[in-house]
Amino acid sequence: MYLELLEYLNIKELYPPQKEAIEVVEKGASVLMSVPTAAGKTLVAYAALMRAVRSKKKGIYLVPLRALAWEKVNELRDICKNILNGAKIGVSVGDFDKARGLSKYDIIIATSERADSLIRHNPSWLSEIECLVADEIHLINDSGRGPTLEVTLAKFREINPTIQIIGLSATVSNSEEIAKWLDATLVQSDFRPVPLRRGIAIDNKIEWENGGKKSIGLSGVEGIATDNLPEQCLVFVGTRRAAEAQARNLSRLIGKKLNSEDVKRLKTYSDKIKQGADEVTSVDSNLSKLIAKGVSYHHAGLTNRHRQIIESAFRDKALKALCATPTLAAGVNLPAKRVIIRDLSRWESSFQSNQPLPVLEVQQMLGRAGRPGFDVDGEG
Repeated sequence: MYLELLEYLNIKELYPPQKEAIEVVEKGASVLMSVPTAAGKTLVAYAALMRAVRSKKKGIYLVPLRALAWEKVNELRDICKNILNGAKIGVSVGDFDKARGLSKYDIIIATSERADSLIRHNPSWLSEIECLVADEIHLINDSGRGPTLEVTLAKFREINPTIQIIGLSATVSNSEEIAKWLDATLVQSDFRPVPLRRGIAIDNKIEWENGGKKSIGLSGVEGIATDNLPEQCLVFVGTRRAAEAQARNLSRLIGKKLNSEDVKRLKTYSDKIKQGADEVTSVDSNLSKLIAKGVSYHHAGLTNRHRQIIESAFRDKALKALCATPTLAAGVNLPAKRVIIRDLSRWESSFQSNQPLPVLEVQQMLGRAGRPGFDVDGEG
C-alpha cells in the first residue's frame, strides 16, 4: 500500500525511523514517532490514513494550527487525486467550520479545538473513524492547548477502542509515558537527514558549538542573514509586529544584493499579491514591496491567500529571508539553510510578563535548518 505513496512522492528509500514506524502501521497498530523535525514523520501519517481509506473507513488528522491545516489539505488532496481515486478531504478549522457536511469526507483535517467541538455534536459517523493522526502531540504539555488535545484523544479512544493512533512528536524526554498512555509502539530516534550546526552570534562574530568562529560584516540579524546570501534564512521573532519590522530592516540590505534573475522571479510573486486582491489594501502593497526586495514576513495575521503566495515564493527559493513568529516552527514545512532565532522570550498573558521560550520550541525552530536533498548541513 505505502509503496504506491513512495512511488508517487518519488522517494527512493525510507529513513530508518520511517521504516520501523511503517511496519507497525501496516499491522494496524498505534505508533508514537518521537524523532527530530524534518525526519519524515508526515509520510508515516499519510500511509496510515491511506490504509484506513482503502478499508472503506475514515481518517482524521489533528493539527495545532490553521496554517498547518491548509498545508495538509493541499498535500492530501494531491495524493488522493492520484492514488486513492479522488478520496474526499474535508477541513474543520477556526474560521471554516461545519459539523454537518463532514460525513461525506474520507479524511478530515481539524485543529484539536474543532475536533473537541465535533465530539460534542456527536455525529453518527464518528464511529467510522479508524485512524487518528495527532501532529505535534508533544503539545499535550502546552498549558493552553494541551488539555483539549488530551481530552480529544481520550474521547476518540472511548468512541472506538480499536482506533489506530499515529502520534507525531518532536524529541521529548517522556515519550515512553505518552506511548504507554496511547497503547502505542514507540519509535524513537535522533536521526536527522541533514546534520545541524548550532552557534551563537555575539556582535559581529558567530561562535559554533564545535569551537569554530566566523566574523561577519554587520552585527545582529542583518549581519547573519546577509552573510548567508545567496542561501535562504528563516528569522524567528517574538511578535507579529516584530516580524514586520525585522522584514523591513532586512529588505533594505537584501534588496541591494539581488541579481537580475532574482528580481524577475520576485516580481511574479509581488504582482500576485496585488493582482489576487479584490481591492489593494495597505497590507497588500507593503507585502508586495517587501517581496520585490527578496524578503517577507509570515504570521497568523495574514490571510490564507497571502500565506500561500509567500510560502510558494520561499519554496521556489525566490525569497531570501522570511521573518516569522514561532507558529511557523510548529510544522509548516519551509526549511532553510540557516535559521536565526532573534527573540528568546515572549509575552505570556498568564504571567503578565515576558517569559523564556520553552527549550522544545527553540529546538523545533532550529530543526527547520537544512533542506534534505539541497544542503550538506543546516545552521542554527
